Amino acid sequence: MKQSGKTAHGHAGAKGTAKKGVQKKKGERKLSNRDKIKLLQHLLKKPPHEGGLDGGLRLAKQAELDKLVALRDAHKRQEKEKKITSKYHKVRFFERVKIERSIARLERLLAGKGSLHDSHG
Repeated sequence: MKQSGKTAHGHAGAKGTAKKGVQKKKGERKLSNRDKIKLLQHLLKKPPHEGGLDGGLRLAKQAELDKLVALRDAHKRQEKEKKITSKYHKVRFFERVKIERSIARLERLLAGKGSLHDSHG
């Protein structure tokens, strides 16, 4: 018989798999590169007199934005290459098998003809 609050094995039936001592603070999360880019673009769009950045800080944030955009573009290109490669993998495999079969057939044909010429000569 199952007791209330416990599973059949006698363990407490707690939901989730939270580790002991590890708690995430409310509202604390890691920003993705996409979110960082949007945040920096928004920040750099504001003029200095309207609460935007000025001077060296603006240059530093612009450099950070450029680095993140380059990282994003490289990742997009890599994902596109991966997609194309996987898409045509099967096609290339079957084409290779067809060619290998025709090579083997031609080699057998040549080997057969070679033995015929030796017997006539």
